[in-house]
Amino acid sequence: MIERRTFLFGVRGAALIRPAAGSARQPAEVRRIGWLGVGTQGMANRPMEAFWQGMRDLGYVEGQNIILEVRTAEGRLERLPELASELLRLDVVLILATVTPATRAAQAATSKVPIVSFSFGDPVTDGFVASLARPGGNITGLSFLGPDLVPKGLSLLKDGVPKASRIAILWQPSLNPDPKASQSVQLAEAAARTLGGEPLVVPVPAAENLDGAFATMAAAKAEALLVLPSVLPHLLLAAVRVLSSHMRWDRRWLCPRNTP
Repeated sequence: MIERRTFLFGVRGAALIRPAAGSARQPAEVRRIGWLGVGTQGMANRPMEAFWQGMRDLGYVEGQNIILEVRTAEGRLERLPELASELLRLDVVLILATVTPATRAAQAATSKVPIVSFSFGDPVTDGFVASLARPGGNITGLSFLGPDLVPKGLSLLKDGVPKASRIAILWQPSLNPDPKASQSVQLAEAAARTLGGEPLVVPVPAAENLDGAFATMAAAKAEALLVLPSVLPHLLLAAVRVLSSHMRWDRRWLCPRNTP
């Protein structure tokens, strides 16, 4: 049975970066790996630390036999295609894509260089792989099957705040439209109504729109908040924590995931 978190096994990527037997006695070949992110460099620091720890365990040392080329869009998704092409011009042997928009940009840029996605919603529906059992192609990674978890998230939120009737749904429309994003919104609205709540959908195109979003929620007297998966989850979640504390909310929010 396939679990909610499904790792699609990618032999090609592992083969490209795993040291060959006996290579310790040969001159080290420096390989370049690309990191394609949607947020800021600061957001990538923590997952990057975990990446380097894993690489050190495999015998790789930064600057000696491996170089990580980091490119982040700083929240400007329109830059992702350009950044993906830039990584390919550097002859990277692998691209690490942090979330769905980055994976999509990398996919459009190459069908040969292996791509590993840290987090995408439904890789089959999104067109990244043929199937979970036989993904094929050059893309592998971790799937959180996001839309499937939205109704459960609403249920947990309602359990925590049973008297909440007006439920705000915060989401970020993507400049690279992701069908799963709008599907998540529709599922959230339907689940809220099923649970006897009145949904209030509040779009947040960018971080600078958060003040206005919270003003809208306050004016509508929202009593609970559901934060849907976003291409800038760290930034949004941090802002939600700060602003919700100013509004004296009792932590009545739930974020289904937190990705780099």
